[in-house]
Amino acid sequence: MKHSLLLIKPVLLVCIAVIMCGCGGGSTGLNDNKGGATLSLTANPTTVNADGISFSTITAVLTDNTGKPALQGTQVDFTTNLGFFANNSTHFQTVTDANGTAVAILYAGTSTGTAQVQCSGGGLVTYVLLSFNTQGGATLKLSANPTSIKADSISFSAITAVLTDNTGSPPKQSTAVQFTTNLGTFSNGSTSFTTQTDATGTATAVLYAGTTPGDVKVQCSAGGLVAITFLKFVNATSGPTASITLSVSNASIIADGISSSVITATLKDANGLPVAIGTSASFATNLAVFSNNKNSYATTTVDEKGTATATLIAGFTPGTATVTCTSGSVSAIIKIEIRSF
Repeated sequence: MKHSLLLIKPVLLVCIAVIMCGCGGGSTGLNDNKGGATLSLTANPTTVNADGISFSTITAVLTDNTGKPALQGTQVDFTTNLGFFANNSTHFQTVTDANGTAVAILYAGTSTGTAQVQCSGGGLVTYVLLSFNTQGGATLKLSANPTSIKADSISFSAITAVLTDNTGSPPKQSTAVQFTTNLGTFSNGSTSFTTQTDATGTATAVLYAGTTPGDVKVQCSAGGLVAITFLKFVNATSGPTASITLSVSNASIIADGISSSVITATLKDANGLPVAIGTSASFATNLAVFSNNKNSYATTTVDEKGTATATLIAGFTPGTATVTCTSGSVSAIIKIEIRSF
């Protein structure tokens, strides 16, 4: 029996030596890690909508055995089984600040369930639980301006995406936004373009038409949501006039023989594009005269906007002048009041 006890003593001494070696040496970032050091972890909020853009702030606080903050720069690792951190990964590594604090932003993704976030730092490990609920009212809206452009390789349309969270507000953090198109190319020369939302939740891509006409489908994805908008690339050569829009500089002028109003006609083809420069347009009026001292005036479009103008001079007879503009088989009417003094 005495012999057995003698055999046990060396073994106990070896074990004690191993334990003592494990407590010294390595840099943990703690002032003293003999015992009493703490690592606390909190999530705010603990319930998040699984909408792909809502998030929770995960905060770790590391202290040494005296209750003082861990040394600044201590490495802290976060991992999650659901959702993703701001680096688009399930693992995020950072360091403590002067207060022993380290922060990670966890986005919910679009899958519901319970997220377990584990944190390790200074040789300690802890975790916190969050709930990702059914997707809320987050929205992604997509628009194109203009919706019809020439397939001339230089014309373009601005594609705008607006992202909101489930409260109707812009995401608090910049969110990655990806645009793709089946026709034309974005400003980076590719059929896909990635950017981020700004403070208003807006992201924009510029789409160039190329030289192939056709129907265009632009798709946008952001925050787990997808939106689509459509536009057209049309032949670079404008067609005949299909619509005329009229406006006037003065809708009411005095019948004094000198007051005038400029009528502007905007001519577009069937694709909604301005007609070619030099397209004929004629104006006619039932009251007063044009700058040529006649009640009719012939001209052509003068710019790439498809505009033509005529100036109506009042004369001395009050009444309502009905001005008609005609181009090809298309006409439009606008009225100008000619009033007495």
